[in-house]
Amino acid sequence: MWRWQAGLGAAVAAAVGLVAAPEQISTGQRASAPVDPMDPMAPLAGWGAPPKTADPIATRGASASAGPVQLRARLAQGARLLHHDEDQLLVIEISADGERAARQPVHLSLVVDGSGSMKEQGRLSAAKAAAQALTAALRPEDSLSVVRFDDHADIVLAQRPLLDPSGARARLSGLRAAGGTNLYAGLQTGLGQLTSATGPGVRQLVLLSDGYANVGVTDGPTLTALARGAAQRGLSLSAFGVGWEFNEDLLAQVADAGGGRYRYAAQLDRLPALVEEAMAQAATQVARGTTVEVQLPFGEIEEVYGWGVDRAGQGLVVQVGDLAAGETRKVVLRVNLDERHEGEVLAATARLRYGTPAGAAQTAEVAVYGLVTADPTVVAASMDAEAAALAAEARGAALLQRGAADFAAGDLPSNQARLAEAAALLADVGARRGDAGLLEAAAEVERQRQAYQSAPPATAAGQDLLKRSKEDARAWSR
Repeated sequence: MWRWQAGLGAAVAAAVGLVAAPEQISTGQRASAPVDPMDPMAPLAGWGAPPKTADPIATRGASASAGPVQLRARLAQGARLLHHDEDQLLVIEISADGERAARQPVHLSLVVDGSGSMKEQGRLSAAKAAAQALTAALRPEDSLSVVRFDDHADIVLAQRPLLDPSGARARLSGLRAAGGTNLYAGLQTGLGQLTSATGPGVRQLVLLSDGYANVGVTDGPTLTALARGAAQRGLSLSAFGVGWEFNEDLLAQVADAGGGRYRYAAQLDRLPALVEEAMAQAATQVARGTTVEVQLPFGEIEEVYGWGVDRAGQGLVVQVGDLAAGETRKVVLRVNLDERHEGEVLAATARLRYGTPAGAAQTAEVAVYGLVTADPTVVAASMDAEAAALAAEARGAALLQRGAADFAAGDLPSNQARLAEAAALLADVGARRGDAGLLEAAAEVERQRQAYQSAPPATAAGQDLLKRSKEDARAWSR
């Protein structure tokens, strides 16, 4: 069953035992009372103390591989008390092998916003520099097209191998900014160029834009449907926002639907490096159109952190998108499991599906089991500290995302309270785990909290903060 919210939401920093495969996980220290999974500051058993072996709870990790991609799933706390209606966290990780991917040809369509606002603050110059960097990184087996759009779309360079880089650079240097923002026409034209590319390899559209869609088709559902349809045909779409006036929510949704990446180029001089990074990831892609389907046969999905989802029977499907060699993504869900009787219960199944760059379909499936018990010490001993840290990161992301929304709505007190809570949570769990990444995330949230105090929403500084917070929340939840 399902009764869930999609997005960054409330859950917990208490942790997890695992599942049904034979991988054994340390159970940690016993405690005299169960950890409240809805208290993000609750003490986490097994952190900072050696594990005790008396009557351990055998928590098991469920994992399976499909080609170079591994699926792993576990509960944030493996056991729960009988007759206690407490939510638990389900943590799913999808990891691509970093050692099996040779570089493959990349067919790239660069779609550049040429509207009038791109003249401001050197945005068009940054886009040109990014395009020039791409031409330098391409190899003979790759191909490139360039599309410029304002009120309509123009093909600056038709899809072709870049046999004459100097000619392409000359065309790029001639890009000019004027007019409105017909985003749909730009994407449609760029995708059309990609379909004309021949030979094996990855087909990737890279969008550079600084504005809101205000000409032609402008509604989000139609734009995301265009990207989703392209992904179903084996084309990926990534979006890069420049400046501070663009619609970051729309660009992120389009990138998600297109199976690609969204990045905010807060510093324009970093745009070439960000775009080059996206191309390098495309060149080592091992999985495209990756999805994870989650089903709870005896429970309800309450919330999904940081991902858009589609309904699938009694469960849901998360569109994870493309994976490059060495990449790992996570999906954290807050779930409520059936606890009518004591004993082991099938908590969830997770099914991985993806296509290889060559088009072959791959699948893997795992089953996650939990335990219902009347013994509080069993519950306390069933915690998985590593999964708890992943859950805390998702919880911190939820608070940061909601704090950004509060700020956009003009509610600074709520913004400050949520970011203070997020920073405290991340710092607490980071200190317990000795996790430098969580500690740095806590420090960054605190920096943003203080900056919000002097940056009104309508200013460039305020919009920059909003975009940074949303991008950080997106990254930490995934």
